[in-house]
Amino acid sequence: VELNGSVETVNPKFLSFFDVPAGSKPIDCPTISEIVPDEIKVQVRSIILKILLGQLPDARFEFSYEKDNGKIIDVEASCSPVTYSGCHAIQIIYRDITEKNASTTAEREQRTYAEALTETAAAITSTLNFDEVLGRILSNLHHVVPHEASNIMLLTRNGKTARVVADQGYRMYEMDTWLRTTIYSVAD
Repeated sequence: VELNGSVETVNPKFLSFFDVPAGSKPIDCPTISEIVPDEIKVQVRSIILKILLGQLPDARFEFSYEKDNGKIIDVEASCSPVTYSGCHAIQIIYRDITEKNASTTAEREQRTYAEALTETAAAITSTLNFDEVLGRILSNLHHVVPHEASNIMLLTRNGKTARVVADQGYRMYEMDTWLRTTIYSVAD
């Protein structure tokens, strides 16, 4: 709980969460304005003021916090008004959302990968034009593996060499003609 710009009460989890020495007095604990990154301090102060003035019922926001050991954690702060010692105060509940965010990111990447595979399968079956199929594969590859240039090589009949049959992004380096006319040893 924060009152008049200082921390009035905290639980033990707050102390460990923000690297505050055990046994510290609440008054020695950092306020939310001291915890959040500089780029959102003004916004957070505005939110707190609006809650205290009754202009906002509550607020929730996220930020990253660097612990003393250098580990970065993602934090969700939920702020709501409370009456504390007969005064308007702010109750802030902090939650570590690092794992949730990592899971969400991984899920989004998997979804992108699945969509790219679906689009590639559709591209392969939607035309009989070989060059068009290869071009569509390269276009969809960018969704799975971000890159500036890519190519598709096929083995020659002897299986010892390969040649580029489709490419994307090499033109800006003026390498597309060279790339298409070079035979590559598979042993290399």
